[in-house]
Amino acid sequence: MVKMMFMTSMIIVPIAILAGIGGIIYAILKVMRKNDTEDYEGESPFKKLFYVFLAILAVILVLFLISISIDFGWGNIPLYGTMSSIIPSIICLLMFGGLFVVWILIGRFVYYDAKKRGMDPWLWLLVVMFVPNFIGLIIYLIVRSSNNTKFYNKRCSKCGSNVREDYNICPNCGEDLKKKCEYCGQVVDENWNICPHCGNNLNK
Repeated sequence: MVKMMFMTSMIIVPIAILAGIGGIIYAILKVMRKNDTEDYEGESPFKKLFYVFLAILAVILVLFLISISIDFGWGNIPLYGTMSSIIPSIICLLMFGGLFVVWILIGRFVYYDAKKRGMDPWLWLLVVMFVPNFIGLIIYLIVRSSNNTKFYNKRCSKCGSNVREDYNICPNCGEDLKKKCEYCGQVVDENWNICPHCGNNLNK
């Protein structure tokens, strides 16, 4: 019965993954067309989807371990075996643990990096962690390289919120982030002496 469930899951899961990848690609295209000022500090619609995929992965992993246990009869293996029988198991556990740690570290990096750049962190966490063979990570790095202008690399002097380089006003507290000409109101560089828009002396 367990083997049948496992084989069924091995058929259904690839189909679900393909459908999920198609949905993710469509969602990425939709999200990239959104307003650039959105900072995704609120609840992302992809957060629940991420946890659903995580739960599915956990179920598949449990079924896989049960199947392996039944096939190899691990329940009948004595606790104290020879070194030749224990070492392969230890190596497999270390390899699996190492891959799991790398998977978690990649997910952590993508979540915080995407959030800083004004990209939906849950969407990209979903893409990077569930699209196989590091394809999701490659897609993220490509999009990330073209998204440098959206990087929240400044802080508001009044409230300390992360703001983008092209922001004139802090979206959190309304503080002016850039110097303006007192005569025409245009944004000017702090190092300028004369306003290029109206010719006003900025050092008055």
